[in-house]
Amino acid sequence: MILQLQARQLQRSLLLAMGAVLAVTGLFFVHIPKAHASAANPHQLVPLYIYPSWWVTGNDWYRACDSMNNAGNGSTAIMNPDNGPGSSRDSDYDYVINHCHQDGNNVIGYVDTGYGSVALSTVESQIDDYYSWYNTNSGGVDGRIDGIFLDEMNNFPTTTVDGGLTAAQYYHTIYNYIKAKDPTHTFDDVVGNPGSPAATDWQVDDTSTPSTQAADEVVVFEGPETGTLGLNNYTKPSWVDNYSASTIAMLVYATPDTDLATVCSTLQNDNAGLVDVTNYDVTSTATPWNFFQGSTYWSDFTSDC
Repeated sequence: MILQLQARQLQRSLLLAMGAVLAVTGLFFVHIPKAHASAANPHQLVPLYIYPSWWVTGNDWYRACDSMNNAGNGSTAIMNPDNGPGSSRDSDYDYVINHCHQDGNNVIGYVDTGYGSVALSTVESQIDDYYSWYNTNSGGVDGRIDGIFLDEMNNFPTTTVDGGLTAAQYYHTIYNYIKAKDPTHTFDDVVGNPGSPAATDWQVDDTSTPSTQAADEVVVFEGPETGTLGLNNYTKPSWVDNYSASTIAMLVYATPDTDLATVCSTLQNDNAGLVDVTNYDVTSTATPWNFFQGSTYWSDFTSDC
């Protein structure tokens, strides 16, 4: 199973409670304000954990990238061959990556960090695989990935994780490892997904000394539209408004088409410039990201958001 979101929801509820305590006691780094930007014209950050059937007319990968917001640096799809890069290269991904690039959009590779429980060497090995297997631009096919999606990122910088490192050290090491893959900084975007907001901006703060930066963009919410851990109960931390909306991502599932306009408005008010909304929900065998929205829903989403 790619992700067990039901277990993750429980873990995140505990993390949120811990965050409230730690924020009060002042155990986090102090943030430095940065320029704010509007979320009025968001881009998409779409987990496309589906097979790249590029030979099928109207396939979901092409359909997604064809209608993403490609203004500026474009939107981003997340590839996930097998809860990571898998055991070997799959050349079918070359064609969908190339298609997304032709549309002016990006594709990044999924890596699970288990909130810091995955060995640093394992994370780095999976990053190596992505950049080794999906790093070719030949024969008119540009199959180069544009970066890495670090799932299950820890929100607490002083927590001890794999190897006796603090979470800040662990993720900053991974961040630098990815950046070293491309000295031109063209194909090294790093998106972190804790699924809920940290008490401070340490994950995206690029001004602290020593640096704690763990990502270029961060997912501050992943969850259903409603419920205990739903968007209806999400509270935006104050630091989010100190950042450009292009730094803030939110992923919402279990949202009916009739609620899309309201949810998109909420995401805009929460300063999210990278978004995805789907009507699919968590099941016992799949996550919302194992499927792609139907044509009507996707059209309404890209129109409303």
